[in-house]
Amino acid sequence: MTAYARKTRFPETQWSLVGRAGVEDEAVRDGAVAELLEIYRSALRAFLVETRRIPGELSDDLLQDFIADRILSRRILEQANSDRGRFRNFLVKSLSNYASTKLRKEYSRQAREFDFDEALVEVPDSGQDTDRFDQEWVRSLVADTLTLMEADCRERGRMDLWEILRIRAVAPILDGAEPVSYDEIIERFELESPRQAINLLATAKRAFVRHLRVAVGRYAGGEERIEQELADLRAIVGR
Repeated sequence: MTAYARKTRFPETQWSLVGRAGVEDEAVRDGAVAELLEIYRSALRAFLVETRRIPGELSDDLLQDFIADRILSRRILEQANSDRGRFRNFLVKSLSNYASTKLRKEYSRQAREFDFDEALVEVPDSGQDTDRFDQEWVRSLVADTLTLMEADCRERGRMDLWEILRIRAVAPILDGAEPVSYDEIIERFELESPRQAINLLATAKRAFVRHLRVAVGRYAGGEERIEQELADLRAIVGR
């Protein structure tokens, strides 16, 4: 099995996955719904807690109700259409509207018990309501890319590429670790000069970008949509 055939968080195009989640065959439908939830659950919860500022326990209740009422029932999947744009944007806006409706109708007393600001029942302004969701999406996408790259480097016997990326870029960015010095890199990888270390890191970064395109392509589908998703990613990181 090649690295690209391994199961990752983004196993196929999101619209084909949405399509399978809406079929009559129960086994196929349940499997597709489970994959959708694996992809988006943490990002949806982060949106409720950090963008909508809904307390964690109440957010958990809202998200569970949304999954049962809208996703497991297939109601939201029947409304989803690729012509409307990105599925993740459609999904988070549907959740936002659902949360507001539920809070107005059923959760007002419970919300007060959590010292919840009633003003947060209102749906956020367009363009602001997906920020935290998008950040969590980027985090998941990067994690998926790293999984692909590590597996591929291991299979090709190029763990030097994975390791130099990990110690020089991944650990400092994700874990706050100090970047390993080039002197240490030269010694660890038995290189002859700083130039070789720089070239090795550049090769590793190019490999990461290739794997990023693979990870995006697994769920975006089509070269044009891959470019759109990568442009979105750069914009989110820029924010």
